[in-house]
Amino acid sequence: MSVLDYGTYPDIPGTVAQEFRYKGYWGCDCICGLQCGHNPQTGHDFIILTELPSNKGTSVTNMVEHLATEAIARLGLDPSNTLIFEYYPARGKHYLTPETWDLVSPDWRDGVAHVPSEHHMWKRLTRQEALGLMGVDGGNR
Repeated sequence: MSVLDYGTYPDIPGTVAQEFRYKGYWGCDCICGLQCGHNPQTGHDFIILTELPSNKGTSVTNMVEHLATEAIARLGLDPSNTLIFEYYPARGKHYLTPETWDLVSPDWRDGVAHVPSEHHMWKRLTRQEALGLMGVDGGNR
C-alpha cells in the first residue's frame, strides 16, 4: 500500500489514505482507498473504503465484504469493534453526483464478512452522521 493524493479521499483527521489493491470479479485488477482510524469517545475503530476514479475494475460496493475481511485482518482490528464506511467522492461531469457515505454492517462469522440474510447491509448516512460516528469534530455524536 502507498499513500495517495488526498484530493479523492475524505479529509478525516488522524487517518492516512492508502492504496488498497485487490482482485475483482474474473480476476481483474482493482484499487480503492483505505483509511483507518479510532474514535476515542466510543472506543470503536473504523475503516473507510473509498471508490477511486482510477478504479477500472469491480467497485467497492460489489466487493465490500471481501475488502472488509481483508482490511480488518491486515490491520489487526477486531471486526466486532470496527465500523466500516463506504465512501464515494463527488463524481461525474462537473461533479453533479454528490459524495455518498454508507455504514456497512456485514454479518461476521469466523473473521469473515458475509452479506446478511436478516437485514440490509448498507445504511446511507449524511456526511455529518458519518463524521459523528468517527468522533470527528463537526459530526453529530
